[in-house]
Amino acid sequence: MSTAYHRKKQPEQVRQAILDTACHLAAHEGLGKMSIQALADAVGVTKGGVFHHFPNKKALVHAVFQHLVGELDRDINDRLAEEDGSYGSFTRAYVRVTFEDEVFHGHEAWRALCMSMANDPDGQALWADWMAHRLAMHAETDNDPHLEIVRFAADGVWLAMLSTAERSVLKDREAVKARLLAMTRPQT
Repeated sequence: MSTAYHRKKQPEQVRQAILDTACHLAAHEGLGKMSIQALADAVGVTKGGVFHHFPNKKALVHAVFQHLVGELDRDINDRLAEEDGSYGSFTRAYVRVTFEDEVFHGHEAWRALCMSMANDPDGQALWADWMAHRLAMHAETDNDPHLEIVRFAADGVWLAMLSTAERSVLKDREAVKARLLAMTRPQT
């Protein structure tokens, strides 16, 4: 009879720990430099344990992206709940989330992921697919080139803030946010 200790298997908790730790490591080292061995060591599992949940690094990066986008979806849905479902509802929610420090700027993994996405066609495709899905969901209220321009402007502000440690890249961020939000209302 064996007296060896057997750890209770908790695959979902291990998978989540791997994702959370991958986000942390990616934020500090970048996705390209993050090694599976360092990730396994940080989580307290074997390299094989990581590969049990994610067959390769590309699948892990994809899962990290999906995890972060899930958080983004929740934040946008929270803002959408405050909307009346009228013209520009999704775009207003998107602008509000984009300008909030705690959503993008406070989540260091977004910085690493987005910077690596700039040179990664797979990451670019993931983002494009996410945006296309969200726009399809809100086609009735947000399928307007005017609103697309507003979203692109918000993306530009966000990218400028993301790519510099200097958060004062905008002289008056609240004024820019207010102007973009005003542009999401029907034009008369």
